[in-house]
Amino acid sequence: FRISKKDKYLSIYSDVVVQEKIHGSNISIVGYLNGEKWIFKIGSRKRWVENHEKFNNIQILFEQNKDKFINLFNELAPIKSGSIVRIYGEVYGGKYGGATDKNAIKTQSEPNYCSHNDFAFFDLFVGQQNVPILEALSLIQKHGLKIAPIIYTGPLSNFIDSFNVNTFKSVVSKLFYNLDYIDTPKGTEGVTIRTTNPD
Repeated sequence: FRISKKDKYLSIYSDVVVQEKIHGSNISIVGYLNGEKWIFKIGSRKRWVENHEKFNNIQILFEQNKDKFINLFNELAPIKSGSIVRIYGEVYGGKYGGATDKNAIKTQSEPNYCSHNDFAFFDLFVGQQNVPILEALSLIQKHGLKIAPIIYTGPLSNFIDSFNVNTFKSVVSKLFYNLDYIDTPKGTEGVTIRTTNPD
């Protein structure tokens, strides 16, 4: 009796966490511990974002939440000069129906998440080590930051059997802001699926 490639794959990846893939702009916030003080850099997908740039209001969002990042990074990293922590997420928003808040930037034209800009996160690294996904999501929330919405946790095989990406609708606006979902083409980008298997 031969195990199919699909069954082997499902066995290896076993339990998963599935999150909504927010349709925004990819960001990273990197902290470098210089003595006892964190020095921060903000990145987009391929480059550093300079302080003078208007990149989806990320600098304003960061400053409003800076203490949360400091507390999170302090919990993750040994208080040792040279420590580096990275957190990855999406900045999004700036449009809900016909509404855009003053000074908000429309991050993408299709989704209607909220009329202001906001961010949510999905990954953490300490040095080169990835923090296990469930621990990372728990820590991010513990420190008052949003995570990309969790759609499902459990066996990958059950998810594959029951999920239809073509009918999936974003939960961001309802979950975070109690706003109804507005259906538009590409208003939902899909999901990410990651194993909780540490190996």
